[in-house]
Amino acid sequence: MKNKRKLTIKEKVLLSATLVLLLVLVGKSVFLDPYQFSDAAEQMRAETFINETFDSKLYELGILEARIVNIEYKDNLVRYHSRKYVFGLLPFGDDFSEFQ
Repeated sequence: MKNKRKLTIKEKVLLSATLVLLLVLVGKSVFLDPYQFSDAAEQMRAETFINETFDSKLYELGILEARIVNIEYKDNLVRYHSRKYVFGLLPFGDDFSEFQ
């Protein structure tokens, strides 16, 4: 007969806190991170940038996803701040790219 060990109260609290923080992170990724484009042209340029920059098989399969988080315009430069996600929910890296 297997001896099943029950979680202690401290372990239950830590597990609950981890799950709550994970849900908060997913909510932030879905609702707060996406950039609001000013017009359709800006959105098309950003989508072209994403498609050309992040074109590996993992992105094509939908395992990884990249989104624009911010766009800055300085002089003749456009600076894209993009963030990578696992399954579109869990962020794991930021990229900053400048273009003329």
